[in-house]
Amino acid sequence: MILPALQLFYITGFGVPDDIVSDRGRQFSSTLCAQLKKLQGIEAFTTTAYQLHANEKVEYLNRHLKAEFTARTTIKIGWKNFPLPYWAFSIL
Repeated sequence: MILPALQLFYITGFGVPDDIVSDRGRQFSSTLCAQLKKLQGIEAFTTTAYQLHANEKVEYLNRHLKAEFTARTTIKIGWKNFPLPYWAFSIL
């Protein structure tokens, strides 16, 4: 679900990022993501495993996104049915 949101809302709104830093999550290590990064010319970096100081900013953003998502959903509709514009604007 990360890739459609990245493509539809971030890239169309702000342009293609020069690079992406991830915490070795499956969303950014998939074949589909690799193809998107290659097609768009995005350089990918991963943080060092088990190094809190390297993952701190990524994990902080993840906690914030999870809190925003949880706060804005009153019923459990799941990621696939959640209106992406609301999610996208909550991180801006």
